[in-house]
Amino acid sequence: MRALIAAATGLVPAFALVLAISAYVPRGSLTLGLLLLALSPVLETLARRPADPAPTATAEPEPVSA
Repeated sequence: MRALIAAATGLVPAFALVLAISAYVPRGSLTLGLLLLALSPVLETLARRPADPAPTATAEPEPVSA
């Protein structure tokens, strides 16, 4: 693939750009997918932090004077 890109560089620069993008995009997508897959347990752990415990005693209500 790189030889084809090198050969096309002298012919039409735009065609060489299209070849370069199509040659490296699948690898980049695979790398991005693997990176996100590796980070997902970390993000899941951060999202599932335990909440603060509920208060054990409730305050007594104040008397109401009318």
